[in-house]
Amino acid sequence: DNYEQVLIERRRGQSSKDTDGHEHVHCSLRWLDTQVAKEISGYERCVVACYYLDADPQNIFRLRLYAFDDSIMRLYRPQDIKK
Repeated sequence: DNYEQVLIERRRGQSSKDTDGHEHVHCSLRWLDTQVAKEISGYERCVVACYYLDADPQNIFRLRLYAFDDSIMRLYRPQDIKK
């Protein structure tokens, strides 16, 4: 966790937009129901990963779906998901 690093930089007036600034990133993981996972990806085991900034779950900057079988992990972005 880089929270202390982010705090120090912000106290100095440095933000993540600066060249050397750091962001405080969080990730929330949720397993999908097996049937839903299979419909979306063709795999039975899928995890949705929601990446957000500054401990604010509304401040999402990346959303991914990871699909697994015994030997493969596939990565999907929202635009890759079957409709």
